[in-house]
Amino acid sequence: MRRLEPLIVTGMPRSGTTWLGRLLATAPGTSMLGREPMNPRPGQYALAGTVSGWTNLDGITPQQKRVLRRVYRGLEPKVLGRYGAGQWKAPLPWTRVIVKDPYALLSLDAVTRVTGARAVVVFRHPGAALTSYRRMGWSVDLDDPLIDSLSPAASRVAADDVAQMATYWSVLYGELLSSESVYDGKVTVVSHGALARGGMAAAGRLFDHLGIVPSARTVSLMSAESSRSSPDVDVSKLHNLNRDPAVVSDAWRMSLNSDEIARIENACGEILRQLEAIAWKG
Repeated sequence: MRRLEPLIVTGMPRSGTTWLGRLLATAPGTSMLGREPMNPRPGQYALAGTVSGWTNLDGITPQQKRVLRRVYRGLEPKVLGRYGAGQWKAPLPWTRVIVKDPYALLSLDAVTRVTGARAVVVFRHPGAALTSYRRMGWSVDLDDPLIDSLSPAASRVAADDVAQMATYWSVLYGELLSSESVYDGKVTVVSHGALARGGMAAAGRLFDHLGIVPSARTVSLMSAESSRSSPDVDVSKLHNLNRDPAVVSDAWRMSLNSDEIARIENACGEILRQLEAIAWKG
């Protein structure tokens, strides 16, 4: 039996990749792996220990090809984790495997070529990413060698986290926009805000575009029914997956002041406009 085409959901960290991956995994016959195969952070899989930071797999090794194929066929137990869905089904040949991996963003051409996966890239407003990083107590890594090579001045921006996030967000999505694959139909670019505000109607069109079918669980996740507990953010959790996505999409504006919003929109505005221009409209 020919295996079904896997899906790779990627985008900058804290862009909604987990939410979108789990939403797609509500479709019957799908399985979402719980860990990010290319995540280089300590204790993560790091593509079987072959990557140590952001990477572009243009020079992909035979070992990395074998690892990627094993992962995208659902045959690597080391990428199972708590945020997955239906992971027990992943090895079955009639299951469509969904891989959520922000760190594949700069390697999409190689990952899709090796695995046959269909790519979905999600983006959020950079202000939303900044708010999420602040909540987690994270800082962007502008000293990463690949980030530095893409923007040599990146590590010398002011220590202010608004400037740092604007640079980081712009470097990552700017590099994506330089790839021909986003213009030739090989990559579906999705606006988190547009999808979240569009509700079940937008989700249904996206599912149809990707060749999967919504379920009752899809309807629940795309509606206020998902807010079955407090709609507020639990700062102790990595992901708050029980809130109404339409509310979440613009909640970040309450956490930034007008000056911060103006600065980050001024710095990222052109790339944000380009992303919105090529985003899937359904």
